[in-house]
Amino acid sequence: MNSDFIKQAFYKQRYTGSRGNIVKTHHAMHKLTLSKFSLLSIILLPLLFDAVLWLKLDAIIMFWQDIFKFWGDNLDLTNRIFYGEELVFGRYVYMPYPDIAVSYPANTSSLLNIVFCVVIYLFSFRFHEKFLPIAYFIRALLLIQISASIYCLSNDKFPYDLGEYMSGVLMLSLYFIFFLPIMLALVYNIFNFSIIKKIIVSLFIITYFIIFIPFQYLACSMIMSYSSFLFMPLLYFNFGLVLDILMFIGLYSFAMSL
Repeated sequence: MNSDFIKQAFYKQRYTGSRGNIVKTHHAMHKLTLSKFSLLSIILLPLLFDAVLWLKLDAIIMFWQDIFKFWGDNLDLTNRIFYGEELVFGRYVYMPYPDIAVSYPANTSSLLNIVFCVVIYLFSFRFHEKFLPIAYFIRALLLIQISASIYCLSNDKFPYDLGEYMSGVLMLSLYFIFFLPIMLALVYNIFNFSIIKKIIVSLFIITYFIIFIPFQYLACSMIMSYSSFLFMPLLYFNFGLVLDILMFIGLYSFAMSL
């Protein structure tokens, strides 16, 4: 029997499903061939967007300051804006943040918080198996909150105030924005989309985070102003950079589906 015929029959059988349909190769097994156009977009677009961000850094900070000032005044939080000196890629910038008063939790509040968290933690073991991922996530949040309560019970003050917190997270957010074009180059620009589409997607995602970030941390500050420093670690770990990364993944998934 001809060896070519045997090979052909073997490969046909290999890629034929139980119902006689052809089973396509999984996307993970495909080889990605980068064109010269894709290589240029991987290199040039991040340089272009980061150069624009660097030149417009003062304008971005002023935009954040205006947001804090407008909403701080209209929400009756504060009408004063303070500034924290931060180093961003070798350049000193004055990061604006609203002067919002946040109280330190009383021992009674910390103790009640521990009791409440322990009760919820024990109750999470009664979740059905299909809800285990949610249970694990809730337990992680509760452990963060319990540790914060224990710290507040054993110390008279937090290691930093709201101003230092806001200044630090906004500096971290600026680094995140500067790395967005690089991340998009590595996970989006490698595909053979048109240059217009790559520019629009990059511009949309970068602009989105420039607008979203001040509202994100203003909301965190407002929550702490109505509660106390007890919730700062929880907000930092779950509504800070982790949330930004998850939102980037969501926006990237949306862009890939266009």
